[in-house]
Amino acid sequence: MYRECLDTGELTTKCDVYAFGIVLLRLLTRRHTLGLAKHVQRAISAGTLEAIFDPSAGDWPYELAKELTHLALRCCAMSGSDRPDLRSDVWTVLKSVGASYR
Repeated sequence: MYRECLDTGELTTKCDVYAFGIVLLRLLTRRHTLGLAKHVQRAISAGTLEAIFDPSAGDWPYELAKELTHLALRCCAMSGSDRPDLRSDVWTVLKSVGASYR
């Protein structure tokens, strides 16, 4: 769980967005939660993003997996105010991903 939620004891939609981002990253990489967002950021910076994707997660088109990764990282922003809105931002991206994957 995100530190902000633990500190305040409040579960908000921004906490849910953070958790969703972590779930997406775990599905894409099959790596442990601790330090996961930073690990993915480093892979992007190093140009090795494709190498950290879990091959057992299926044969995802790279561009789709990359788009989901960037969405997940936005969801994992340290400040809740920097995270996307669940309904307008996250849902919009997921709908477009779903439409392009069919």
